[in-house]
Amino acid sequence: MSTINRLSSVDVLQPSDQIPVWDSSNGDTRKASMSTLLAFVESYFADPDYSTRIVAPAVDYFNVDIGATGDSIWMIVNPTLNFTNGAITLPPASSAVNDQEITVVFTAAVSTFVITSAGATVLGAPVQIGGYDSFRVRYNSAQLTWYTLDTTGDGTGSGVSQIVRQDFTGDGTTTTFTLTTAPSGLGNELQIFIDGVYQERAGYTVTGSNVVFSEAPPSMSTIEVLGWSVTLGAETSANLVSYTPAGTGAVLTTVQAKLRESLSVKDFGAVGNGVTDDTAAIQSALNANLGNISVYFPKGLYIITDTILIPQNRATKMHGDGFNPQETTNPVEGTVIKWAGAANGLMFSSNVAGGANTSGLVINDMRFDGDNIASRGMVIGADAAHPQHEYFENVQFRNFAFNGTDACLDLAGASYAKYGVADSNFINVLIDGGARALRVSSQQLNFYGGAIGAKNGSILVELGDNSHPKFFGTGFYSGPGNPISVFGVGGTVGIDGLECYGCWNEGQQGLFGRLGPTFSPVVSAYKVVFNGQRSACVGTGTHVIDLTGLNCNLIWDGGFNDNLSQPSVYLETGSTMTVYQLQAGGFTYTGAGTPVVTEYRSNGVKRHLGAGITDDIEFNTNTGLSGLNSVGNRPNLVRLNGDDICVLGDASNGALTQLSNGTSASFPAGAAKYDGVIGVDSTNGWLVFYVNGTRYQVTGIAY
Repeated sequence: MSTINRLSSVDVLQPSDQIPVWDSSNGDTRKASMSTLLAFVESYFADPDYSTRIVAPAVDYFNVDIGATGDSIWMIVNPTLNFTNGAITLPPASSAVNDQEITVVFTAAVSTFVITSAGATVLGAPVQIGGYDSFRVRYNSAQLTWYTLDTTGDGTGSGVSQIVRQDFTGDGTTTTFTLTTAPSGLGNELQIFIDGVYQERAGYTVTGSNVVFSEAPPSMSTIEVLGWSVTLGAETSANLVSYTPAGTGAVLTTVQAKLRESLSVKDFGAVGNGVTDDTAAIQSALNANLGNISVYFPKGLYIITDTILIPQNRATKMHGDGFNPQETTNPVEGTVIKWAGAANGLMFSSNVAGGANTSGLVINDMRFDGDNIASRGMVIGADAAHPQHEYFENVQFRNFAFNGTDACLDLAGASYAKYGVADSNFINVLIDGGARALRVSSQQLNFYGGAIGAKNGSILVELGDNSHPKFFGTGFYSGPGNPISVFGVGGTVGIDGLECYGCWNEGQQGLFGRLGPTFSPVVSAYKVVFNGQRSACVGTGTHVIDLTGLNCNLIWDGGFNDNLSQPSVYLETGSTMTVYQLQAGGFTYTGAGTPVVTEYRSNGVKRHLGAGITDDIEFNTNTGLSGLNSVGNRPNLVRLNGDDICVLGDASNGALTQLSNGTSASFPAGAAKYDGVIGVDSTNGWLVFYVNGTRYQVTGIAY
């Protein structure tokens, strides 16, 4: 005991710490590390719930079937050679029990490896195994799933630790000793012994490759430095690494499965530096999205030189990091895809043939920039069915060239023969440039907010056959120049409708009309509504609304026409325009047919408003205009009686009284139905009126 008491004491044991043991085989005392002792204990006092099996496959394409058991098993697979193919069949779901574990150790490599279980899913299992590598799985009965808990190695059997030993001899003066391999900055992986006595960490420091003692070791003393290093594999497959999300109820999965919940275009080589051509990388990212997963475009300027094809028959989602809507050139922030290909090019297309379509397309927080070279930003359409449930939010199409009738955002498939996008929503979509900013040819397209503009000589929104878009709070601007019209009706069938609520337009020559130049055939335009529209067209020789070639019933409710120099409305034969509660400005009307035009103020009085109005106030039979007098009666001021005679006043309510004492001898009294009639006698110019069946005349007597 006295010898032991001379040794320094330790409070914490390390795996490399040495203890004295009696070797019964050699009959002497030797030393053993704590890790050796631990392995001995684990070997001789193993968990009794585990059973051990050893198998030795002798042929390639082997299969080791663990069988129907609920036991936890430690299996040693000892192939006779390094095989190319092998499989392990875990216990089936019918016999596996919750928290059952299977640990498998291989003594030889298998390059292609499969793990299966009947009725259960296996997650995170390795696809190849190296010599002396292992894996461990645990069963979850609620999920019917075997989850991989851990693996060793990288598939090449190189995941092992090494102990490095270096010996030095003290001279009584030297305090610094240089190691062949530099330890970490802390040096905590070192164990140092002087003449077999462990040295406390406070007795030395580690600087680079040097161990510096606070006191020089004694002369002729033996200095033993033990360190360990880990040889790491070059890479480890993500499906071999388990991952458990935070939170109650979270289930085990793999890093691979977690990372594959989303894709980035940079995963496929996109750079986004404004110089590199990212066309192929973006196309590859969209093609790889086989499971309705979002494709992420991190902040950057992505250059494309050819049309990107949006995959068919899947709900593609594209999202970025936003953009600066005021930045027109050289964007410095956000996500921008910019064209650098041929003139009048098309950036993105899902204009598919056959029975396919691209329903469910979602795009948000991105800008598509034509750089005034491309004439079309995106075309969506199909041959057999309407693409539906598209959703765009915070998306901009900008700087597109003028070419023919090309549209920046074409939701009609570039042809009325196509099935256009239907039943879709567009929130804060900004469009400018091109011969058309927007083209539609189907129903239930809702646009919320945003702004739409186009260049000189263009049409902002082309309305194709059967279209019925609705705009809520959208601004229509010149963008720059003076487009021909905000809305233009094309095709040969007509539109189902157009509705604008709380929108405004300025800088265009007109607001709504038929696309020329022939305006034929005459097509229908049902339910065209402008509610609260603020219109500020700039044309002087054109109509603000031109229904040439349109059989249209147009309703204007509220709002105003800001440019009184262009108040003209042309009504085709059979077309009508009804105006309610016009707040300011007015309209004048022309037309080849007989227009039916009525305008109402907010008090419900039927009136015509605006310069140039010449139509009479209209009354039906037995209707009139009345007023409330001081005693509470409501006499007629003017009315159309049952004999379709217009009368002033109402004798029964005393609105007219006898005006002179003249007799009616010279002019026989008419029927009582003329009561209230007042007029001028064509013979002598006297004023004539009837009261209570008696005719009276004013004969020119001075009063």
